[in-house]
Amino acid sequence: MSVSTEKPSEFDTKYEKSVEEMADAVIDSLKVDYQSDLEPFERYAERVKAKIHSNVDNFRERLSKGYKAILEEIEKNQKEFPPNQSSIKP
Repeated sequence: MSVSTEKPSEFDTKYEKSVEEMADAVIDSLKVDYQSDLEPFERYAERVKAKIHSNVDNFRERLSKGYKAILEEIEKNQKEFPPNQSSIKP
């Protein structure tokens, strides 16, 4: 992902907060059953949170790219096959 110098939008701020709240909820649910002498829960939790953020960011990026590709195809098809204006009745 590229680094932006723009101020984050209100949507982006709310989005990040929502992802963080979701990650915290997942971590809370894992805490009860976690048992490992090799890795402290805090380290495990940070690893899981990082993976959640990464996966959600990847999903968001792919969804956006797919949406843009669909819109581009629709625009291209409208140029190639414009709607038949003569068949529209007033």
